Amino acid sequence: MTLKVKQYFEITSSKYCQFDILEDDDLQISVENGTTIITGIWEETEGLNAETIAEFTSAMMGEDTPYYFNIHTNANPGGELRGQIISTAPDYVSTSGTLIFEARESSQTIEMPIFGEFDCK
Repeated sequence: MTLKVKQYFEITSSKYCQFDILEDDDLQISVENGTTIITGIWEETEGLNAETIAEFTSAMMGEDTPYYFNIHTNANPGGELRGQIISTAPDYVSTSGTLIFEARESSQTIEMPIFGEFDCK
């Protein structure tokens, strides 16, 4: 998961939260150091569990998940920007295998399905 923000204002913190309309927000990940690019793996120690994974993987493409991010600034400590996290289709499907080159063979083809909008030229 990557969040990129062009910094027009000083970010004081950002949070990834789970929201149930009938309950209060449940903080999942908090970043307090003003980092503007967040990337990495959401670990089990940060609130990721089987239920959370199921919520992400079972969401239909374009469907809201019960998660959002919130960016806080000095001007708006309660939240400058909030965005719902929605499900999207993967860009590609991971594949694996072994390439075997015969004598005098210099190339092989790997097939990997790619999804989304792109131009082939």
